Amino acid sequence: MRRLSLLEGALDARGRIVVVDVLRAASFACWALGSGALRIFEVPRVEDALALKRRNPEWLLAGERGGVPPEGFDLGNSPSGALERVAPGMTVIHCTSAGTQGLAAASRSSGQVAFGSFPCSEACARWLAGCVEVDIVAMGAEGIEPALEDEAFSDYLTALVAGGSRPDATAFIGEAASSASARAFREGDRPGRPSRDLDLSLELDAFSFVPVVTGSFDGFPVLEAVRPD
Repeated sequence: MRRLSLLEGALDARGRIVVVDVLRAASFACWALGSGALRIFEVPRVEDALALKRRNPEWLLAGERGGVPPEGFDLGNSPSGALERVAPGMTVIHCTSAGTQGLAAASRSSGQVAFGSFPCSEACARWLAGCVEVDIVAMGAEGIEPALEDEAFSDYLTALVAGGSRPDATAFIGEAASSASARAFREGDRPGRPSRDLDLSLELDAFSFVPVVTGSFDGFPVLEAVRPD
């Protein structure tokens, strides 16, 4: 198992790959799929996401730049927004400054790629079980600077996959909650950063599926909910 980081790590990842972005892209994907989204198109560039939305106005466009939704987006990169806005059977376009970039970069390899975060941690570990080549990529802030919450989840997932006695998640979640990004959410609702997003992003094992790249659409990775055997 390799531990990689940032966008350069995503570009280098091979085998079965977990791209980690706790606050908030990977967590958003969990809550959107858990709310009934059929699929999520991960689109790195804002202009491409807007063009896809114009061609498919019934699809939901979510994401951020600098933590806030760009003009023309339906909602931000917000797990709580997904709970409020995503309906069963819906298609979601997702465009963010770190997680989406990492997922798209990792998907260029011949490996299998998933999003990892606390709400799907156990399912993610089962998805990785028995794999010979595993890479875990902590995306960090903007894909260019390490983020404590992503490192904490990567540590927890590594311990889960290693087997033996099950690790206590409390310390790992506490470490994630102490990060600079987490503190910004705890300070209260700010534009694009509702405080409830932190709680949802740190909710352990809310779902029994993993957001996995199952194909592509117009060259963009397509995420769907996959339940490990």
